[in-house]
Amino acid sequence: MPKVRVGYMRKQFGGYYRPTEAEFKALWNDCFFSFDANVLLNFYRYRAETRDNLFRILQAIRDRMWLTHQAAKEHFEGRLAVIQGQVDAYSKVIESLEDSRKKLEGSVSEYSRHSTIDVKRLMATLDKAYAEAKAALERVKGDHPDLLRNDDVLDRLTELFDGRVGDCYSDEELPKIIKQAEERAKKKTPPGFRDANKEGERQHGDTLIWLQLLAEASERKRPVIFVTDDAKDDWWLTHNGKRIGPRPELIAEARQIAKVPLYVYASAQFIEYADKHLGTATDKAAIADVKEAQKREKERHTSISITEWLRIRSTLESQMAVLKRHKDNLVRQLSEIEQGTGTFSGLSLDERNAMVGRTISQTGVVQAEMAEVARNLVKVNFVLGTAPTSLESSEVPLPLQSGTKTM
Repeated sequence: MPKVRVGYMRKQFGGYYRPTEAEFKALWNDCFFSFDANVLLNFYRYRAETRDNLFRILQAIRDRMWLTHQAAKEHFEGRLAVIQGQVDAYSKVIESLEDSRKKLEGSVSEYSRHSTIDVKRLMATLDKAYAEAKAALERVKGDHPDLLRNDDVLDRLTELFDGRVGDCYSDEELPKIIKQAEERAKKKTPPGFRDANKEGERQHGDTLIWLQLLAEASERKRPVIFVTDDAKDDWWLTHNGKRIGPRPELIAEARQIAKVPLYVYASAQFIEYADKHLGTATDKAAIADVKEAQKREKERHTSISITEWLRIRSTLESQMAVLKRHKDNLVRQLSEIEQGTGTFSGLSLDERNAMVGRTISQTGVVQAEMAEVARNLVKVNFVLGTAPTSLESSEVPLPLQSGTKTM
């Protein structure tokens, strides 16, 4: 009779099991906390009241906090852009309001001679509302703190994490770590492999954070809670678009390498569990604010931006232009072959017939490629809600007609 090993499943596949209440309690009591750069950068995106709530939680655990060197580096590298983005948002919203006003005016102008709809009065009412909204935005913009000159968020974060940041890798260590990160990316070992499209060492940022976090947990011999607002699926186990929890591979690797439990939270969930296990009382409005930021981050990683769609369209249109020139050259060549003119004047009838067949075949391939590009352009323009910018209907290729004349 085979030996029954109690607890074998949980031991071998622990990453797939959600910790029990007792395990969560022990984790929160014994762990140290570490944060991704995006968590700290989001402090600049939150309302002031939300920031105060989060700082109160960090203050409660400050003696158990630790930041990887890579996370700190990415925070400083991204900080100015995030601050400027918050300032630029006012102008962008005002611009959007003005654009929507112009589009609305154009849409309703065709009813200017309607028997009962007074378009001028309607637009006057709307213009007043637009003007009030614009004025409100300008007032708020005037009150926006100049964090480029006086950054109290950075001051508070510096106080909390001072002396609690990992060392940078030495010149001897870094090439080895980068090589290890490259090998992990090739094998799609989480986290970090979803950043392969980034430039230079930025594509290995998540892996550098992860490896130093494991090394610190191993040295401390303490469980770790890592908080990230990264929405990519090299951090999270997902099913049908729903986030289930941390990727099981992360839990397993922490057990294997550091010999400690590990759990990963997004900021909103971290706050909710902090309230439960640490007794912090976070405002519901603050939690809603954080969840909204997480939602925007998820949307950013699960959809292609308009800029990217425009780039794809431009590439397709360039491909179509090249294919069209190629097709025109083949059609011109076919005419010269059939007539025996130009460079084909000295060919025999059999040679010209053979070349006609090859040219027709090549033209068919090019037209098939043009048809595929045209279909993709239709899809892209459907997403963008626009008509093709350079593809005329007459350019959409038709299949070769059978019975093409040969000599």
